[in-house]
Amino acid sequence: MHQIRKWLLFLALATVGLMAGAGFAPASDEPWLVILKRQLLDQKKCFYEHIVQVRTFELAGAEVIDGRVHCMDGREFYFTRPKPHLAYELRECEPAVC
Repeated sequence: MHQIRKWLLFLALATVGLMAGAGFAPASDEPWLVILKRQLLDQKKCFYEHIVQVRTFELAGAEVIDGRVHCMDGREFYFTRPKPHLAYELRECEPAVC
């Protein structure tokens, strides 16, 4: 009985940890995110860490997706995909000088 309680506590804590680690990031099984991760790795050698922000909207009858992604090495990229059949446009975020 004691072993079962320990196991259930472990599962509960692991679940909470996974949920907290997910933050505001979309589910990793979303097709657009899978494509974005692959393109970031192939083109920019960016190992995806999390989405900083993302938005989707309709423009001229096509769904547009854009936002900002954070890499494990600290870099951030703006991404946009004006049409679902196109590749993402990736631009590295650079600090602004005023």
